[in-house]
Order: sequence, then C-alpha cells, then structure tokens
Amino acid sequence: MRTWKKIITGVIVLALAAAGYGWFLYQKPPPDIRKEKGGIEITAIELLKAFQQDEMAGNAKYVDKVLIVSGIVNGIQTDSSGQATVTLRTNDLLAAVTCSFYQDDEGVKKIKTGAPVRIKGICTGMLSDIVLNKCSLAE
Repeated sequence: MRTWKKIITGVIVLALAAAGYGWFLYQKPPPDIRKEKGGIEITAIELLKAFQQDEMAGNAKYVDKVLIVSGIVNGIQTDSSGQATVTLRTNDLLAAVTCSFYQDDEGVKKIKTGAPVRIKGICTGMLSDIVLNKCSLAE
C-alpha cells in the first residue's frame, strides 16, 4: 500500500511541476527584437535573389532568424491602428521586401521614400514578397 502512495504522490508532484512550467512559458512575453544584438546582414536584392533561386534553401537559411536588411525605401504604409509597413525596392518589379514595424516604433517617422535604410526584423518567408516582422531601424 505504501508503494502506491509514493507513486501517486510522485505523479501528482510531476503533474504540478509540468503545469507550473507550462504556465511560465504561456506567460513569458516574446523577445523584443529591437534589443537583439547583431543578425544576418544582407541587402534586399540579395535576399530576394536567394529565395528566387532556391526557396527551400532560403527558408532554411533565413526564416525565423534576425536579419538586418539594407535597401532603398520604395513605400511606407500605415494602417488605421498605427502599424507601419515599409517596402524595400528590389530588381524585380513583382516582388519586394516588406517590413512590418512594431506598432509603437517611433523610428518609422524618420524614414523617407527613396532613402537608403537598414532594417532589423525576423524573416517569416516568401509569399509574393519577402516578409519581415517585428522590425525596427538598425543602428
């Protein structure tokens, strides 16, 4: 009888520990990319070329990684909630690199169309454009 009590107590302790760890991970905020150091530096043209030549290799090399993309601003759009999206020019008329900024990022106000910029963000892959999220201006 004592062995069963020990086994049941052990299972309950493990279940509580697993539930506590799960709660900790659920409550943990996502990392702020603005505070991340470094990243893979690449131009918008080179990034698009890498995905167009071999999308699977581009996904393996760049997706879910912090990139610092440099290029010329092709356009800036702000939606009704204040979220800004900057489009970087490439050599392809049908594709670009789109960078979605943090909603509270003040650096977007400094960006002008036609100006060169360096933008840091997380690459989420290629649809018709290459998409970067959680972006900010790179120093």
